[in-house]
Amino acid sequence: MGSKIFVIGIGYSPLSESAREMLSNSNYILTSTRLLEVFSTYPEYESVKDRVILIDGVENTIQFIRNLWEDHSTKQTPLAVLASGDPMFYGIGRRLSQEFGKEKIQISPELSSIQIAFALIKEPWDNAFLMSVHGGPYPGRRINRYEVEDIPYFLSLYGKVCVLTDPRNNPSLIAKTLYNYFGDEPYMYVLERLGYKDERIVQGKPNELTFLDFRDPNVVIVILPNLSHTPRFGLTESEISHKKGLITKDEVRALVIHKLKVPSSGIVWDIGAGSGSISLELSLLFPELTIFAVEKDLEMLTLLEENKKRYKARYKIIPGEAPQILSNLPKPHRVFIGGSGGRLLELLDAVINAGPEILVLTVALLENLCQALPYLREKGYEVDVTQLCAFRSKDLEGMFRLSPQNPIFVISGRAA
Repeated sequence: MGSKIFVIGIGYSPLSESAREMLSNSNYILTSTRLLEVFSTYPEYESVKDRVILIDGVENTIQFIRNLWEDHSTKQTPLAVLASGDPMFYGIGRRLSQEFGKEKIQISPELSSIQIAFALIKEPWDNAFLMSVHGGPYPGRRINRYEVEDIPYFLSLYGKVCVLTDPRNNPSLIAKTLYNYFGDEPYMYVLERLGYKDERIVQGKPNELTFLDFRDPNVVIVILPNLSHTPRFGLTESEISHKKGLITKDEVRALVIHKLKVPSSGIVWDIGAGSGSISLELSLLFPELTIFAVEKDLEMLTLLEENKKRYKARYKIIPGEAPQILSNLPKPHRVFIGGSGGRLLELLDAVINAGPEILVLTVALLENLCQALPYLREKGYEVDVTQLCAFRSKDLEGMFRLSPQNPIFVISGRAA
């Protein structure tokens, strides 16, 4: 048969004929301590238990397979890896496929815990946002696509969210986070140890669940009865908390977002974020963006947090001074510079070294324009400049006149 990895989902229903055949063809059956508790209840367990090997952790499982196949005597050994539910839904199947190639993998899926959870509470899930904050058994290697603080954003967007948790990112923390943003408006379901003998459902308002302890593993479902109709784009200055006069004006904000040519996902730095108007509207427009709002002023940081909470926005607030703080951030795809603190060239140098495809900055002074243009060209960027001078209508005793805003230069640079 040759070297083959059979990835078998278990948990909620009897093994299929193909899954039983995979087990019988496997010289080794790898499982975690937790899954062994489930697998030992299957009728097939007695006939294969002498081939079962306990390994906790995805990395340890991968290393075991590598070592096994590097040994000449076991190079062609077929083996099975037991997985919880559907191995390709936030499961080990993805990693095994990446490490050993799709041609080496054969998958027998089980129902996912999310399918079971929604069935138990009798709720449809085709309109839910599904996410995982499960970081695995090694906190030091934890790389989560989503964090608990992202849940309010997706709940305000979809009205129904299902979360795969872990002991650190647990239902109590989720309840506390939801209460901070929504009060007791959402309704929560915590479905503990699905597929085990001690399976349990706990439900209630966030404040009721904040101080409870929950058993692992568990799934959390949150439902928001009344969705708001906050605009995704087009917030006015009066709708964003800010320090008087210190905000990227509506017209400039619209042009900046256009010039950034933002992808549907990726990393954006908003440097000199101020009250966060750019981060806020980017977040509302693009759910899968990861946005870092960098700001040093304490008053502005308070406003950043206030606007984030008010609109359930999804951006990460980075207190600190650029460019020093930038070295701690992941490399960006797009960068907006709204303020340079008198260190424009130093800041541009740090940003360019980070390698964004597009950067956009706004300046009011001709001196800054004359500094930025030649510098960006010298660094090989294709540069575009727009001067924006908007006129807004003002009421004058029942009649309108146009009042000019301060002119702003919007400079965009694209890496050649």
